[in-house]
Amino acid sequence: MAQGTYKNLLIGKHTPPKTWELYRPVHFVTKAITQEEIHRLIAIGIDILPMGKISLRRGYHTDLSTIPKPVWALVKSEDIARAAILLDSMYRVLILYFEREEPKEQEMEELKEICDRIFRDALGQSNPPIPGWKRKSIYQIIRNLSKF
Repeated sequence: MAQGTYKNLLIGKHTPPKTWELYRPVHFVTKAITQEEIHRLIAIGIDILPMGKISLRRGYHTDLSTIPKPVWALVKSEDIARAAILLDSMYRVLILYFEREEPKEQEMEELKEICDRIFRDALGQSNPPIPGWKRKSIYQIIRNLSKF
């Protein structure tokens, strides 16, 4: 499977008690989803370009709360921060969409699964690299424990 790529490093600061603020944008181009899936994400408000580029603006705040606690036992937050911030931003939009539109359970699960695949793709580009078994474990934890 072709992997996505980051366009720059994560630069931000911790804003106590539990948030982070981006000092410069983060860009990730995913290869993990289809054009149809990209258009579904665009339709609900996720900031993704037709080529699969997701951008988070300078000043974006995150608390990495979409990452369940068991993940932090496997890996340090700074090792997966870019992937975690992407997932946070996508889940934030999903939650707003779910509250506004009240979609059927199947649609909710399909959209979550698309976002989770982007996270898995981004996780594969972590620096330093994360061993394959840890990536698989982290992805399975996200799939099974992240609920809306």
